[in-house]
Amino acid sequence: MGEDREQRFGDDRILALVEKSHGFVHAFLSEHIAERGIGISVGGKEIAAPQAAATGTFYVLMLAIGCVFGALAGYAQISFLAQVAVAVVVGGGAVILWDRRRRRDLRTAPSANRDINLDIGEQVQVDGWNADGTARVPYRGSAWNVRYIGDGPAIPGPHVIAEVRHNELAVRRA
Repeated sequence: MGEDREQRFGDDRILALVEKSHGFVHAFLSEHIAERGIGISVGGKEIAAPQAAATGTFYVLMLAIGCVFGALAGYAQISFLAQVAVAVVVGGGAVILWDRRRRRDLRTAPSANRDINLDIGEQVQVDGWNADGTARVPYRGSAWNVRYIGDGPAIPGPHVIAEVRHNELAVRRA
């Protein structure tokens, strides 16, 4: 009887902690995760609208891995509170580490990032330059405007695409 009361008291404390932390979690998810396009629904209530589901999929996977580690902790017959702590530390830690890695990788401007724009690094042949440092070149089946952004004078010849600026290719000498 005493153990049952003790267990129930422990469960009540955990539920109270979860209820108190709900506001913090909601604010965190709304501020930090919603801007990354992750859709999350808790208890039927949408707390972060999906903008690009592919970006959130990996975050949810990291949280699921945390849950797996929490289940393994339960299999090892650790207390419920320790299971929750293991799941939170592993899942939350994985999300934080992935987010830091992703932010570090996004330091390159999207217009010059090869992961976003596959034209970066491709070669074009410039036959002649205008006085303002622009030219028209055939690329991917159509004529493109190019602007020279390299060092020194713009001379005809092969050039490498460094950035895509709207409908203009920024090039350097190859």
